[in-house]
Amino acid sequence: MAVCLAGMTVFSGCNSKDNNDENPYNNLTQAEIIDLLTDAYGKSFNAPEVACNVKYNGKLSSTVERNVSQKRHFDAEFSNANETLSNFIYVENLTRYEYQRDSNLKIISTVDTGYWNHKYEEGVNGEFEHYTWTVSGKTFTGTGENGTVFVCVLNDNRQFVSVNIVDDYETRDITFSYANVNPAFPAGFDKADFKEEQGENLLGKVKSINGTEVHYTDGNGKGFVSGIGDFDINRHVWKSGFGLGFLDYIKTHGDSSNYDHFYYDHHYNGQQQVLDSIRYYPLSSWSNYLISRYTWNAGNLSRISGDQIGVSRDGELVTTFEYDAEYSKGNLDISFLIASTEYFVGPSNYFVAFDNNNCIRSKNLIAKKIQKGPANESGKYNLTITYRYEFNANGYVTKVFAGEDLILELEYY
Repeated sequence: MAVCLAGMTVFSGCNSKDNNDENPYNNLTQAEIIDLLTDAYGKSFNAPEVACNVKYNGKLSSTVERNVSQKRHFDAEFSNANETLSNFIYVENLTRYEYQRDSNLKIISTVDTGYWNHKYEEGVNGEFEHYTWTVSGKTFTGTGENGTVFVCVLNDNRQFVSVNIVDDYETRDITFSYANVNPAFPAGFDKADFKEEQGENLLGKVKSINGTEVHYTDGNGKGFVSGIGDFDINRHVWKSGFGLGFLDYIKTHGDSSNYDHFYYDHHYNGQQQVLDSIRYYPLSSWSNYLISRYTWNAGNLSRISGDQIGVSRDGELVTTFEYDAEYSKGNLDISFLIASTEYFVGPSNYFVAFDNNNCIRSKNLIAKKIQKGPANESGKYNLTITYRYEFNANGYVTKVFAGEDLILELEYY
């Protein structure tokens, strides 16, 4: 939900315009365009007042409203065209209110005294570097290697007026305004219903996975997941989506020296569900890849087809699932994690399964996994696995068994 940002840069490469007022940026190099757009990102979000609205395929939406002089900030996600609130954070002076619909979480806390001096860092994790840019007037059009088209329009102050992102899966329309921004506590909610954190398991944030510690931006289960063991998200993850609410793409790479030579690309649909994952080895051959495709039905993964790690690629494997009770506790999509285990290596799938990607999670717990291999493998890779779960007193899954084998153990804050 929050805008995800990294590394501050200062743009100084284009302080004088070309003599052509209708096309003032037509002589910029690719590097200068990237610097200009990086700087525009910071100028846009660090404006004294700014409203940024995102429409995802004309349906899902998110918004960021910030007015520094009023000391008010509103950051929200809406789940459909009717603009039903899914999550929000509202800050007024130094008081912070957080709401999550799925878990009915309503938390009040105090932000740091330097909160209103905070500057959004620029660059969208270097996203502009992944495109080849052309310029017409104040419109910048970037084309990515995967066919994604990224169109940015600037105003005279070199701030974003609009951004449009289109790829094979989705369309994202983003608009900005810099005047008459008045963030407000959302109607239908009562500030008195928001309570301070107290005790264990209030948030149900995962503390460790199979003994590996999960790190958070604000420590002790607070904020967003920032790492899993030695897997540092800032170093190992690149997310596309202009840092606003919704994803269309995540790139992850290895968690240690054993895995540093491969990458995963994960593409998402408009419901924030993974559509496919591609594993490839850029240091050996870009064509040496494994691909998995995901099919969703009634809120759950119904099928994964493609290549598995360590399995012959002479044909396609297919995994289907049967489900048990509904489960929405905690910040980890346990069913997605279990479903995709054979298609990932290391913490890459842990990260994709965490809620801080703003994705719609699986509705139910997996009861059974059925895998079928290629016909020419004579049943070599065919298997059926039945799962059972143990829960703590607050109803959170603490252990997952595949048959009699313990495969997943979770601790919570």
